[in-house]
Amino acid sequence: MSNFVQEIHMKGKNNLTDLQKKMAKDKLSKLHKEESKLVKGRFKNLEAPGGNIEFAFKMFPQDPLRIYTLEDGETYEIPLCVAKHLNNNCIVRQSHFVVDVNGNKFVDTKHGEQRYQFLSTEFM
Repeated sequence: MSNFVQEIHMKGKNNLTDLQKKMAKDKLSKLHKEESKLVKGRFKNLEAPGGNIEFAFKMFPQDPLRIYTLEDGETYEIPLCVAKHLNNNCIVRQSHFVVDVNGNKFVDTKHGEQRYQFLSTEFM
């Protein structure tokens, strides 16, 4: 072995048993099945009303990368994981400086404003 290559051996590495691997695979398979269910709803662009968005999305390794193009106010049938992504992850973070009682300045990041919504029409 040369001087610039090192081998690192992990002591106490927790190797999964075959049963644990099977349980993890089954759990992932179940999650994939649940998150891939199609939900029907209306897309709402809160950031630019009347506009559209285009984004690529892939949640699970076995899924292909898909490109979604959604127009404001239109009804779509999309996987549950994409609807959750639009409702939970597409936000604009807002930061501002705050001074505490000791006079120290720090940046406070609030949750921010939601950019998009996917409103389910299945329960209406």
